[in-house]
Amino acid sequence: RRAPASERSRQCRARRAPRPHPATRAPATPERPAAAMSLLLAFDPLKAVSEIVVIGAVTGTLVLAWVYRGRVLQVLTGDDRIHGDCLDFLWFTCGQGCGFCTGEWTRCLTTWPCCPKRIRRANLVKFFGQGFGLTPYTVELKNIVCGDLPFDNIGDFYLVVENAANPAMMSSLAEEKYPKVVHFPEVITIRLRWSHLEEAVRITVRELNILGSQDLCQCRIDPMQILDWCEHPHERTCRRHGTCAMCRPGQSTLGRSHRRPPGSQDLCQCRIDPMQILDWCEHPHERIKRFEMKPVDQTVVRDTPAWILLEFDHPAEARDLESLHGNLTAVRTATRDGLIVDTPLDRFKRDYMLLDANGQAMDEIPEEDLREMAHLRACASTGFWLCNVITVTVVLVYAVTRAYVESCHRLYRSLTMAFMKSADFPIAPRTLQQIVDGCRLEVARDGAALGTPCRPNTTNIMGLCLTNASGGHFPQAQARPTAFSHFAEQRLGLDAGVPCLNGVCVWREHLVHFDLYCVAGCIGCVVLNCLCHMFMSRMMRWRKRAKLDRRLARSKQVQDDVRRQEQRAGTLF
Repeated sequence: RRAPASERSRQCRARRAPRPHPATRAPATPERPAAAMSLLLAFDPLKAVSEIVVIGAVTGTLVLAWVYRGRVLQVLTGDDRIHGDCLDFLWFTCGQGCGFCTGEWTRCLTTWPCCPKRIRRANLVKFFGQGFGLTPYTVELKNIVCGDLPFDNIGDFYLVVENAANPAMMSSLAEEKYPKVVHFPEVITIRLRWSHLEEAVRITVRELNILGSQDLCQCRIDPMQILDWCEHPHERTCRRHGTCAMCRPGQSTLGRSHRRPPGSQDLCQCRIDPMQILDWCEHPHERIKRFEMKPVDQTVVRDTPAWILLEFDHPAEARDLESLHGNLTAVRTATRDGLIVDTPLDRFKRDYMLLDANGQAMDEIPEEDLREMAHLRACASTGFWLCNVITVTVVLVYAVTRAYVESCHRLYRSLTMAFMKSADFPIAPRTLQQIVDGCRLEVARDGAALGTPCRPNTTNIMGLCLTNASGGHFPQAQARPTAFSHFAEQRLGLDAGVPCLNGVCVWREHLVHFDLYCVAGCIGCVVLNCLCHMFMSRMMRWRKRAKLDRRLARSKQVQDDVRRQEQRAGTLF
């Protein structure tokens, strides 16, 4: 019995409906117990434990390396800190242009009499860098006095001053002093930046023992406050008081000097914000301050906190060395009455002979010869640098030009294939690529003679490369190709390129003949540079040897003259 018409039509539509591809069908979901069993069988407890142990070991190593980073740096570099921070990086990159502009040439502008006293003989680049907090100011710490130190008997004390990434500075040793008041005669010079990123200045009092030393107390001061106090003479002296620790919990501080631990003891520390130091230097009434010193060991309780007296001031060095930067030909000395004398370096070496450890005079190359050799070395270095720059520039320019011309020639060759196959223009890039791929397969399978559509010759390409005005037959509806467009699209995902100029194929035909000469020229430049370097090195050694022989001959002649005079004097006697 036949089915009704509606039923037959429904069955026909179901048969005509497209069936889903086997790859697009939803995979059969496995049962949960089977999946759990497979995961359990695939689990390797030994491998998991080994991975956990490795991760824990690496994490522990990194944590220990960070906690004891000072000791790690001491082992790796011989120093316990990295002498640089973000401000140094900003100054080197932005302020000095990666070291190419130090600003020393601006000193010739600030030596004019019309310049203000504040910038007289100053480096203007560093002067503006100080305003932005990138270059440091120079501050002196004077009249240093410590008192109420957490020590019970006579001891040997000294100070350690640390700021930013600079090396730690130490005072002289105050031997056999009572801890009630300890005076230090030094004038310590520190460099601070006017920036909130500058680390606080840390001052630590240590007590020297037979083996090493121990921190007693410390103080931290803001560097901007220090600069502010430097400008106020009546506020230069500061006091910071605090407690200091000497003993471990359960120990008494009495009789501590009779049981000194190995090493030196840090009695107390003081950390000062560098920006506050700069503020104090700017205010004459705030240059003298007395600071509290925080204890290193918090378990010790003293009757009164330890303190340190400091005076902050701008450098008052008699020789005014801040204005001597960039002068490499003079030695500056100062007398007791404040007279500054700049002596030329060659005259200075003649007046003050070079002595060895026993006080005997030593032979030394004259400054004139050193200056001549330095001039020759600078000329040679400049010549080598110029030769290298010219060689690299020529190679880069030729390589870029050659790549541009070759890219344009490849595109014009593809358009010539499409034109000779009577393709419709404008042609899409996808269609053009299909034609090129088809020609490549055809040439690989059957081969093709030169001048056929799949192997156009130079004349065919030249005809399409030129416009109608230049004697060519480039299609009017087709847009000019752009070099490096394929690379930009495939690598960068950009629809960009360099337009191919009219007649670029002619340039390509000329450049092809110079490829060998260009490679030979580059190799020749490198070889010539090496030969010139060897020649200059040999010439420098020859000049040094000649000057040494001349000095030896002159010295021998002087000795012979002295010996002859002594013989003549002995004969007369």
